[in-house]
Amino acid sequence: MTILTRDDRLDTVAADIVRHFLGRGFLGKALVVSIDKATALRLFTKVRHFWELETERVRKLIAAGDTSPALRQRLELLTSTDMAVVVSAAQNEQAEMAALGLDITPHRRRMVESNPSLEERFKKPDDPLRLVFVCAMWLTGFDAPSCSTLYLDKPMRNHTLMQTIARANRVFPGKHSGQIVDYANVFASLERALSLYGVGRSGHSPVQGNDVLIAQLRQAIADARAFCLGHQVDLERIEALVAGGMERIAAIADAVNALISPDAVRNDFLAAQRLVHTLTNAL
Repeated sequence: MTILTRDDRLDTVAADIVRHFLGRGFLGKALVVSIDKATALRLFTKVRHFWELETERVRKLIAAGDTSPALRQRLELLTSTDMAVVVSAAQNEQAEMAALGLDITPHRRRMVESNPSLEERFKKPDDPLRLVFVCAMWLTGFDAPSCSTLYLDKPMRNHTLMQTIARANRVFPGKHSGQIVDYANVFASLERALSLYGVGRSGHSPVQGNDVLIAQLRQAIADARAFCLGHQVDLERIEALVAGGMERIAAIADAVNALISPDAVRNDFLAAQRLVHTLTNAL
């Protein structure tokens, strides 16, 4: 058995946050919840480190000739995203953090002097402040509907846990569901909390694993393919044709004509397409 040091563990968590955040479909805001103020500061620094490494990697790929739209979109997200620490103030915090080798001064200055405030910025869907590190702030009584992801690295139970996961369950255009990434093994506590506070009249838990979404996506894709095939559009055959070739271009044009009218066919096709797109972005 390998036992990770605290720094090794935080490195692992930080690298995973960067990987997951950049790979999401729906790019909503995200909160990283740490066990205490010092850990929030450390994790912020480590995420910034891995973020910069990924930015450098993507820039090198583009410089080497890879101009794919996906890579350019990734670079735009990397270079435009802002992140911040939001933690409650305390007496002697500068000295306490300094004793741990941490400098909270620039973070505190930003929390106090930011105009608009960090809270206002995070609540604005189009503001580039997309990733915020907290330990107790913003976990209750705080609504940012575009927040779609919680990275939990703090043991929590019962009502506090329910209040925390509620930060990601607000309805927002294009958002199918919130995501909880659990680094603190709170799932058992979550099941208990849901049994006490979270099960509605249906008697079903509102929290599901990604395996449920994957199964729903597979079914939605199968249904969309079957719908198209029922209108003489064989998606598998089109996919097998040479990309950019005249035969494929002609097949796509025929497919568009078959699915664009009458209105009932077009509306049903667009509904199937929206469901596949929404489920894909939810993963």
